[in-house]
Amino acid sequence: MTFSRINPPSWGVGAKLTAAQINALDIQLAKALDKTGDTVSSGTIAFGTSQTITHAGFLSVSGTLATTGLVGFNGGTAAQFASASSCAFASGSTTTFQFGSTLSIATLGATLTGKLAIPAPGYIDVQAGGLIQFATTAQLTMLGNQYVSSGTGRITTTAGGRIVLSDNDWIQLSAARTLPSRALHLGAFVAPAGTTGWTFNTGGALAGTPGAILALPIQHSLYDGATLASVDIYVTPQVGTHTSPTWPVFELKRRTIAAGASLPGWTSIGSVAMTGSGSWADGTIKKFTLTPSVAISPFDMHEIVITDETATGYSGGNLYHLIGLNYQVNDCRPG
Repeated sequence: MTFSRINPPSWGVGAKLTAAQINALDIQLAKALDKTGDTVSSGTIAFGTSQTITHAGFLSVSGTLATTGLVGFNGGTAAQFASASSCAFASGSTTTFQFGSTLSIATLGATLTGKLAIPAPGYIDVQAGGLIQFATTAQLTMLGNQYVSSGTGRITTTAGGRIVLSDNDWIQLSAARTLPSRALHLGAFVAPAGTTGWTFNTGGALAGTPGAILALPIQHSLYDGATLASVDIYVTPQVGTHTSPTWPVFELKRRTIAAGASLPGWTSIGSVAMTGSGSWADGTIKKFTLTPSVAISPFDMHEIVITDETATGYSGGNLYHLIGLNYQVNDCRPG
């Protein structure tokens, strides 16, 4: 309310106090004491350093309540916001919860679930030494993609801590990862039944003869769904003259096993001719790569077929050292 003078001209000796004046003074005095209906249209109400405003009921603010100091709540009291209302903090402001305080997001029943919503690009910044702690039965539920920033970002468990996945769950990778090559040392293979024209464990390698064919089975060590991205073969051609050659070839084949079906033949997935050049027989190791990019299935059988070269002046002795199997995975499922 606005206080006004009862007798604006001022009082003089012998001036009379009318009934209307005393009633107006009575009303202003009553409102000044209990604040009923009081309105401050402009200006500032200032309180000293140790002064306190005590309000037993609800303090209703229809505009903005601005403070350069602190708004304190005594024990057992709370700041309550009505349905569909909000508490907004201006840019650059800070909300601090002192030691021992708690921010509690309440829920009501199964359908009215309390939440702390942070719109983009907002975030929760946990400072050095800070902690987000979940109680024993609490859960962290992620409804979308979650990221750990590059550089030093990481999720770390303490001794005895665990990241536990539910049954049939696994970690999904954001993009395919290429694993270190699995090497098959050819000199360590035992000659399959009926193999001719090949000498095994020749100085730790596999030695061929002109036109000799060798089929070697592959035993994959990864799970169903991984991809065999590429296959490498390393060979040292025999030193000497290789005239009008038919170059060596290595080929990847597959056949799928199904219960109740006849045993199928082998199907070629891809092949590479180990094409030589002027430096073909210089005594150095050559590498050739096949890129089948084929998904692994537990019911697929794979084999690598090597056909040694034929050439005038070549009587045998190309040394095949190892085969490198290069896999890609999209997740970390066990298998």
